[in-house]
Amino acid sequence: MNSHGNSCEMEEMIYWQSKNAAMNLLGE
Repeated sequence: MNSHGNSCEMEEMIYWQSKNAAMNLLGE
């Protein structure tokens, strides 16, 4: 695993966390 791969993985995780947070707000 190179640093670039880890960076992409981190960005993807942040993206999904943000998406889930938005979904939760819309759900409530």
